[in-house]
Amino acid sequence: MDIVDLPLLSPADADRLRTAPHTYPDPGLTRADDAAIPGFLPLRRSRAIGHGRARFDDASELLLTWQVLYRSGIRPTVSASRVAAGEVVQQRVPPFTPLVAPCRIVYVIDEPDRRGFAYGTLAGHPERGEERFVVTHDRETDVVRFEVFSVSRPTTLWLAAFPVLRPMQHFFVGRFLRAATV
Repeated sequence: MDIVDLPLLSPADADRLRTAPHTYPDPGLTRADDAAIPGFLPLRRSRAIGHGRARFDDASELLLTWQVLYRSGIRPTVSASRVAAGEVVQQRVPPFTPLVAPCRIVYVIDEPDRRGFAYGTLAGHPERGEERFVVTHDRETDVVRFEVFSVSRPTTLWLAAFPVLRPMQHFFVGRFLRAATV
């Protein structure tokens, strides 16, 4: 399993994003599987990505080193090489590289059979909301799954682009699920 070294944010940019307010109410809301905010749309997809403890560990490592984002076609610039609460990421989507989508890690999940994180949007992101990424290992069936769950809506500036943004969101969630399978 190859881990790509990702570009790091400057210390000044990382500090600015670490202290910026989230652009949605109730950071941490995706801890609950039934999270909802009036006017925000949920999106949940999951996929079996293999079997066994080794597959769970590999998929967790891909997720917690930002590789799932990178392998999905997003070009992240990060504040740290590993995901941790409070760390930040600026995401660019080729060919739309001038568009930067900043997020901050709201929480990390580190349980024996469940690992992942959620990040929340910051000013400049075309959407408002939170997205959770989780890898699980079912000890009874030995199945490893990857799940993406988000609650979001376009920002006012991007509201007119909603007919394009929502399909793009579905497109990238599908790419995240495939990227965790590699």
